[in-house]
Amino acid sequence: FLDDALGTNFIFSDLTENERTLLINAMQKQSNKQGDIVIQQGDVGDFFYIVEKGTIAFIADGNNVGNCSRGASFGELALLYDAPRAATCVAETDVELWKVDQMTFRHLLARQTKDQEASLQSLLSKVPLLKDMDRTLVSKFATILTTVKFSKNERIVNKGDVGDIFYIVNEGSVKVHDIGMGDSKFVDQILKEGDWFGERALMTGEPRAANVTAVTDCGCFAIDRETFEQTIGSLETILGHGSKKRFLKGVPLFANSSLREIEYDQLVTCLREEKYSRGATIPGSTNIIIVKEGRLRLQSDGQTKQGGDYYG
Repeated sequence: FLDDALGTNFIFSDLTENERTLLINAMQKQSNKQGDIVIQQGDVGDFFYIVEKGTIAFIADGNNVGNCSRGASFGELALLYDAPRAATCVAETDVELWKVDQMTFRHLLARQTKDQEASLQSLLSKVPLLKDMDRTLVSKFATILTTVKFSKNERIVNKGDVGDIFYIVNEGSVKVHDIGMGDSKFVDQILKEGDWFGERALMTGEPRAANVTAVTDCGCFAIDRETFEQTIGSLETILGHGSKKRFLKGVPLFANSSLREIEYDQLVTCLREEKYSRGATIPGSTNIIIVKEGRLRLQSDGQTKQGGDYYG
């Protein structure tokens, strides 16, 4: 039961079998009655929990924001980063829990050696997306990434799925194809070590706008939006410029040009964001219009444009 529960938690997906066994052996059983407060919002975290029986309710600022039951876990982020608990966790029924303390948790999640951590930080510092990030943040970023492996021709991202994971290619290469949800046409892109994908769906909340397939056996670093924003900061602030630049590179007009990187950077600074309410008429323009989120229909030919499409 505990092995299966840990396997569904993103943070534990790269533990070795031996590390997972050590973690399970370190866990303690705890029982609580209906109405007991297991975690108090604002307190510094000291335990990570897995629910074996019963239901736990999550209360944030007096509002019920969800619950969890058998097989679910909670409390891991506060253990990792000394952050205050984001919600109060109350036993909605009598519950039986498994828990592990902060010291054991941190020890088992530590990187195997300082050399491995230094190597990872060195690689991350070469990623264009992170090159301007403060070194302290890069170091923190390195501790929360999970490594995932994909076989040649394996589908990594399916177009239309809800996106909740952001990836950085560590080794090998992947192909981004069938790009766009509407009528716009884009050039397929090959991404290699240091490139990233999956950020647009995380920033806008819209479905994945492309398929991504492994061209070779490859490895990627992966992180979910909640972990990223709670430990690093706003996805859009950090990823926004790089994401816009790569989007422009996929537009045939630019993809077939001889623009240099500095010129793409200049183009990105020329982009400005405008919002329109449902039913509003968007003024005609000689500019290239990129749909960030939502959907529109062109009156001229009836084409539909959705998040990630462009026209003009």
